[in-house]
Amino acid sequence: MNKFEIHIPVEPVVLKNNKQLVPIKRGDKTIIIPISSKKYQRIKKQADKILTAKAYEQPLPVFPPGIPLNIKITNAVKCKFMSGNQPDASNLYEGIQDWLQQHGFIANDKQIVSHDGSRIICLCDDCEERPIVKSGKNKGKRKDTCGKVKECNKCYIHAELTELENN
Repeated sequence: MNKFEIHIPVEPVVLKNNKQLVPIKRGDKTIIIPISSKKYQRIKKQADKILTAKAYEQPLPVFPPGIPLNIKITNAVKCKFMSGNQPDASNLYEGIQDWLQQHGFIANDKQIVSHDGSRIICLCDDCEERPIVKSGKNKGKRKDTCGKVKECNKCYIHAELTELENN
């Protein structure tokens, strides 16, 4: 069974919710075109460098057309579990699947028929850099955040592709 793994040390970002609608005038008509946000484009550019380097090491495509695949994606995100900034897991799948197709690791992202084992790791839940409360009812417990969430560099995406048995 063919297997492929890649670790990308970038912040997982949602493709679906990061579209900007840009009006473009063509004669007397206005066409609305969705484009990715600047944040998504910046992170994709970082990921592209890693994926391009990996593509040189690997004969492509790793998974030719017609092979059903499972992708196990681990997204390490800077958030707390069930917080307002925790992304929806299924929305995080789209970006990495598109990237793997664009770089030739899979022929078509429609080959991915399963996401078994995929998950989000909420990095802020277990962050050791959160200060300990010194007084009050929460004395001895860690504060909700470390105060450095925007600078956190512990985020990553890890993807593991495996062939599924044909039914």
